[in-house]
Amino acid sequence: MMAPITPQISVAYTQCKRKAFFLLHGQHAGKHNEYIAILEKHAAEHRDRYIYGITESHPHLLPYSRNALARGSAIFTDGECSHNDR
Repeated sequence: MMAPITPQISVAYTQCKRKAFFLLHGQHAGKHNEYIAILEKHAAEHRDRYIYGITESHPHLLPYSRNALARGSAIFTDGECSHNDR
């Protein structure tokens, strides 16, 4: 039986036909979506290259930590923000 085409799949199709295909056919119960895995891998590779380039040109930058913040460092790398942070 064919899976129903949901609004999520319709929107995905306008953004990327491959994404819509994976959402419609490629996700089985308990498995991670292959398209999302590809995007996450590419994002991680890009982030690593970007952070490496910044730290090469600014060696005083530190990865975010409570200790680095307590020492008075003003600029950090590798910090994560969330809209739920308060």
